[in-house]
Amino acid sequence: MLLQLASAGVLQPGRGDVVLFANTTAEHPGTYEFARSVCDEIESRFGVPCLWYEGCSVEAATRFGYTRLRTFKLVQRVPAADGEDPCRPGYRSRGEAFEEMVSWTRLPSRWRRMCTTELKVRPGHDLVAEWISGGPGPAQQGHYRDISLAPAEIVAARYQGVLDRDEREARLRMACAEPWARPQQDWQDFTTVDLHRPTGGPRRWSDIWGRFGAAQKFVSLLGLRADESERVQTAMWRSLLAEGAEGSRCRDRIQPAGELVYCPLSDGGVTEKAVRSFWASQAYDLRIPDGAGNCVYCFLKGPAALARLASEADSCDDAKDTPVDIRWWARLEEEYGRPSKNGEGRIGMFHDTDYESIMRRASGMDIPHVNGSTSNGTALGVPCSCTD
Repeated sequence: MLLQLASAGVLQPGRGDVVLFANTTAEHPGTYEFARSVCDEIESRFGVPCLWYEGCSVEAATRFGYTRLRTFKLVQRVPAADGEDPCRPGYRSRGEAFEEMVSWTRLPSRWRRMCTTELKVRPGHDLVAEWISGGPGPAQQGHYRDISLAPAEIVAARYQGVLDRDEREARLRMACAEPWARPQQDWQDFTTVDLHRPTGGPRRWSDIWGRFGAAQKFVSLLGLRADESERVQTAMWRSLLAEGAEGSRCRDRIQPAGELVYCPLSDGGVTEKAVRSFWASQAYDLRIPDGAGNCVYCFLKGPAALARLASEADSCDDAKDTPVDIRWWARLEEEYGRPSKNGEGRIGMFHDTDYESIMRRASGMDIPHVNGSTSNGTALGVPCSCTD
């Protein structure tokens, strides 16, 4: 979609158009290679800046004391490394942002699909609000003290819920170990395109939510295809409901009143077959095995499909203890899942099983692919609706 829109002159850098890539830190390795190639081509051929970002949290004061608030940080299109400049970090790929989200909130589920919401959509809107303000880059967020003001034991003491204090503190430990402030960053450090933006002066954000009057409008182009009608309808319906709903009337917390959503591929009748045909003629392509997808062990695929993926996975030291290794998900569920009422399994990714059980099922497994179901008739999962 990006290459076609840029070739047709739809994307215009002089107008402030920008391409965004949200890194959940749980992407398939092939996704990073593919996204880097696309962004390099978009910038070099068409002069449209491409920015990568990750969701994160910082410590800020509330009426209940210091706690963590969601935000984003820009990252380079190179892997993170020890000793890197915190103002210009590389991207992470070992599930760090995903686990931070889980540590502070809870595990996602089929009924609470917060992966996209908390790691892509909401941080992306924060980025857009600062981008269209015209400033030189994201301002520092978080307090200026040289120590943490919201350590795990302090936040856990204020918690009231189903977990006891020690359990809550244990879950918070990972998130509270992350930096408590995001340093000031400059857009120019994260793109090869000369942005011609100011190098100093006040840093602010635009009111795309309409909290203080008329919302600042902007257009979002989503790469949803014509054969993804459910996802398209969800995105368009949210945009329609939020449009013009400034102030207290805007009830959808992930849909700014100023965002106007369009789906060019859907409007043009483009299907998965056409997309595959396009990339087959290009010099590079997304190299991810069929069935694995970008989110390899996504819980929406269902236990049978995940067991098959685990049984077919090649052992690789680079993938060990990362989201492309099912053992990473089993550890995540063990550490952050909540025990079910009968004491069996964990309420997190599934209600009827867990990743540890799926791993055991995968050992010695031999299940043929049969029209979206397993040989014993168990459904592979539910459709991915990452716009939910």
